[in-house]
Amino acid sequence: PLKMRVLAVVALLVVAASATKELYKEQAFSKGELRSLFFGWKVEHSKVYATKRDEAKAFRTFSANAEAIRQHNLRAEQGLESYKQGINQLSDLTNKEYRAMYMRKMNRTRPLKVKQLPKLHKLTGTAGAVDWRSKGA
Repeated sequence: PLKMRVLAVVALLVVAASATKELYKEQAFSKGELRSLFFGWKVEHSKVYATKRDEAKAFRTFSANAEAIRQHNLRAEQGLESYKQGINQLSDLTNKEYRAMYMRKMNRTRPLKVKQLPKLHKLTGTAGAVDWRSKGA
């Protein structure tokens, strides 16, 4: 049994690695591809959910994130984005959940003080009219 488990884990990691390459494919993921990718990702990141409902929600969120990543990376391949994205241990979180868990909230106990800067007077002449080298610049 232990040997079979090890083989199963290795097989899952191979599936996960090949699915990660698919984050650059042109067509949207099929449900089967997403399930395979999600299953390999769960094994890789030791994800376990308390209930089937929690796992179903995580799968929906993961699927939406994987599709957004695929679309972003497709734009990056076309030169429309300057970086590529990938799946990580947080890929089952919505943006709202991520912000609630990892971002600090700003706590303003007093109003923000805004200072007005003095108005600038209109300058005459141009910078080209002065030889700044003779002024030590």
